[in-house]
Amino acid sequence: MAGALAIGLAGLVLIVLLAGQGNGGSAEAADARCLRDWNSDPDAVGFGAHLYGGHGYERVQVMRLAKDGGPLDGTERGLCVVAFAAGALDPEPEAAAQIFNGRSWNPVSALPQGTPERLGALQREAFAAANAALQVDGRLAPL
Repeated sequence: MAGALAIGLAGLVLIVLLAGQGNGGSAEAADARCLRDWNSDPDAVGFGAHLYGGHGYERVQVMRLAKDGGPLDGTERGLCVVAFAAGALDPEPEAAAQIFNGRSWNPVSALPQGTPERLGALQREAFAAANAALQVDGRLAPL
């Protein structure tokens, strides 16, 4: 009886651990074009490597936001954004999320809607719905 209980408990722990490795099933797939734009930009990749090693980020949410850093209004496609998953706002706000203007990646914190409250919300959302992994070399890979 004790052996069967131990095996059952070990199986339950394994299920919980494996379930925790996913993105919770609620995340939309990372936009392939946004991933390509990040991975083909040496500055973005270098910044990503810094965030991986210096800030400990391993997961991100790739999404789209309005040009001002706010939510989309439903009529626009928006700009690519990479939000770095964290339970709280990064002490360096420029490290919370980056937005692509078609030429370069820039901090969402520099935009009108890039308030500390908004950045913290983006990081918490990314924590709950990550759809890409930040690799040690700074590149992004879809989850």
